[in-house]
Amino acid sequence: MWLLSGIGLKDIDFQNAYSSDSGRAVQTADLILSQNDHSSEIEINKDIRFREFNFGTYEGDLNETMWQDVADELGIILEEFYNETSRKDFANTVAKLDKERLSKEDSNLDGNWAAEDYETITKRLQVINFIRAHY
Repeated sequence: MWLLSGIGLKDIDFQNAYSSDSGRAVQTADLILSQNDHSSEIEINKDIRFREFNFGTYEGDLNETMWQDVADELGIILEEFYNETSRKDFANTVAKLDKERLSKEDSNLDGNWAAEDYETITKRLQVINFIRAHY
């Protein structure tokens, strides 16, 4: 997909490039710029404020796996998870499960940032909203 995006954007004369500091986002930006006829030498500006929600060890896994694990942890069926789980409960449960997955001795799931709890996510979004409002 990124390769097709890079080819599709190859004639755009980018003046700047911005990305979150996550490896996948930086890699995607770099690959797109490398396909560009005008902007391949642009340095990517990395900024934590562009980060998306991080699922930790669940990154790259099927959403259904994570959703089922959260439902199981909350003691509810998947349908109840879909209809009744708050964002706060979801984020905090994913963060808890992620820590447990990483703490297993046989875990080969490290290499990702830890999943973020609700407070971490909302604080980052508050900073972004403050910046938008004042700049």
